[in-house]
Formats: sequence, structure tokens, C-alpha cells
Amino acid sequence: PRNTLSFLSGSFSLYKRQGLPHVPTAVLSRGTVGVAGRTLIVNLPGSRGGVMDGLGVLEGVLDHALSQIAGGDHERAGEQDASAAAAVKEQAMSSETAAGTGGESGERAVRVVLAEITEEKLDVAEHERLVADEAAGAVVSFAGVVRNHDGGRSVAALHYEGHPTAKDVLRSVVSEVAERHPQMRAVAISHRIGDLGIGDVALACAVSAPHRREAFAACADLVDTAKARLPIWKHQRFTDGTDEWVNSP
Repeated sequence: PRNTLSFLSGSFSLYKRQGLPHVPTAVLSRGTVGVAGRTLIVNLPGSRGGVMDGLGVLEGVLDHALSQIAGGDHERAGEQDASAAAAVKEQAMSSETAAGTGGESGERAVRVVLAEITEEKLDVAEHERLVADEAAGAVVSFAGVVRNHDGGRSVAALHYEGHPTAKDVLRSVVSEVAERHPQMRAVAISHRIGDLGIGDVALACAVSAPHRREAFAACADLVDTAKARLPIWKHQRFTDGTDEWVNSP
């Protein structure tokens, strides 16, 4: 990167945006696109997948990049992280609005009563109370609890680290699940970050629906999607004094 004299930040910003729908941690990717002499230089993340994705993005913007080399306007260096994070927020708010209003068709909207990232202790029973609805015949809840072992090793404690966009991503996840399960009456979900001990609740959620089959399906979808999408990473400390980051970028 130090040899890249003139930066074309917009190109790498596009690379991040392309990855956001599939990998929320795309906003953490590091790289630059710029010019050294008459050479276009692309510094991409080190993984094979990251390079392949980057080449795919550049194929569609190469002509534009060449025009930038010739003096066209482009986003200033250092702005790509902010713009990518803004893209996550815009996507989350857009999805939430679509699921939360029910449009003008007169359809009942799913009530999103809670979607938060917090350092406070979580209470699953409180989530159940929040989604209570007179039209709901079923309330299904889930508690993701810190266990004392992982991969055959004894766990002493752990720490969850969350990206600043985690709350926006969580809201987006809730909105998407609400769209897939419109029969839900209400949904509440929280993920805890910070230091947790054995037995502490890391993820709490509850959904209500007219029937149990609908409630079970929606709750399972919510948990699985949140686990796959949330930019929150676990740092485990083992009883033997070692430690490990799980699925961190």
C-alpha cells in the first residue's frame, strides 16, 4: 500500500458493499486500489476467496478506474469504511421499514419489540413477556448459554466482541426473518457482549405466533440467521491458561 501513490478508494468501497449481503464482516476488510506510475495496483485481503471476489468486482469497474486515473472524481482515501458501514445501516433500516409497516395492503405487521446488543445480563422470561399477544397461541423462546467446554477443552470464561454495526445487522436480520414468517405476531432478540461466565445467557430471543409450528420455525430461523450474520466474535479462555478467538476475521 505504501507504493500506491494515488488512491481510488471508491473501488475498494464497492468491494466491501458487494460482500455485505453475504458476509457482514466485509466492512472489516482491508485493502486499497490506486496508482503507482502508470500501473493500477490492487491490494486485496489475503484469502483466496477475498482475491477471487475482488477480481470479480474489478471486472465490472475497470473502465471507471481507468477514467479515475485520468483525473475523474473519486471518494477520498479513508472514507471507504464509513461509507461501507453506512451501507449496512441503510440496508438494515430499509428492511426494517418494509417489515414493520406492512405497506398499504392492510396486512398486519410483525411487531419487533426488541432487537438489541447489550452488555447487560439477559432474561429470556422478559423476552417471552414482551412478545405476548392475545392472538398468539404459541410463544417459543431460545437461550444461547455459555457452556464449560468446547472441542474437548474446558472453558473458564469468554468475551464477546461486537462490531459497531452489529445492532444494525441484527435489526436487518429480524426484518428479513419477519418477512419470511409473516404469520408471527411479535419478536424480541438480544445478544450480549463483553465478559460472560459459564451459564450466562449470550443470546436470548422469543417469538409469538398463532400456532406452535409457525412459532418453532420462526424462532429457529431467527437464531440460525443471527448466528450466521452477526459481526460478533467469541474469545474463549480455557482452564489450562490458553485462549482462542472463534471465527474472528
